[in-house]
Amino acid sequence: MSISRLMTLEKAAQALETDEREVLALVAENRLRCGVFSKWYGQAMPERGGRWKGHVSEYHPNGSRESKFHYTNELTGRQFCVRGGRTAQFWFLEHHDAYLIATSPDGAVEVGFLVPEDGAKLHEQNPERFPTPEFVLWLETEEGAQDSPRRITLNDLWFRRIDIEALKQQEAENDRDATTSTGDRWFMSKDLVLLNQASRKWWANADRDDGTTHPRNSEVEEWLKSEGMAESKATSAASIIRPEWAVKGRRAD
Repeated sequence: MSISRLMTLEKAAQALETDEREVLALVAENRLRCGVFSKWYGQAMPERGGRWKGHVSEYHPNGSRESKFHYTNELTGRQFCVRGGRTAQFWFLEHHDAYLIATSPDGAVEVGFLVPEDGAKLHEQNPERFPTPEFVLWLETEEGAQDSPRRITLNDLWFRRIDIEALKQQEAENDRDATTSTGDRWFMSKDLVLLNQASRKWWANADRDDGTTHPRNSEVEEWLKSEGMAESKATSAASIIRPEWAVKGRRAD
């Protein structure tokens, strides 16, 4: 795998011209996926839930940890065989885990499952390891048990460059749409354009019932000034774009 196609949280923030907090907000909102470069051992399971009962048919062949397992779903009767092994490649986090690490006060989460970047390709390349094209990776512990998830921190997160570029393009299109429906803004002042952009950037994804998602006026004011609006106008502008339902929000200045 080419590491150049992946970016750390710090580099992702730089590419998006924002800070790491805003990148994590995108992750929590499921607008940007993240993952880890895993070197753990695991088994490809066709589904996350279900009551799987199984046994080992080949235990550590030739001294390796690539044991072979036979499973039966006690609820559906579905059966499959899979060979475990090391998973030295990039894997997505499930959104549940991505949300937790993005919102956790200590920036850490324990994971027990990972999602493939391209399950169909892995299945084609190694059907014994990945017996179905759609699966989740069930992580093993060092002892081979399945009851101790892996702890990851923000420093372990990776973002695909292609996803960052796609998001930048989408944000650029949103900014153009925010100016006018036709994209023609020759008749609009620069400050009015900034007001439209600020409204979308700071309020489009806010939850009216969750004050913690409401930006402070001072944050919006600083952004407007960084984009070239005069200080004398930025203070009023931040109040103008604040929605009526957020006037009494817990984060209001």
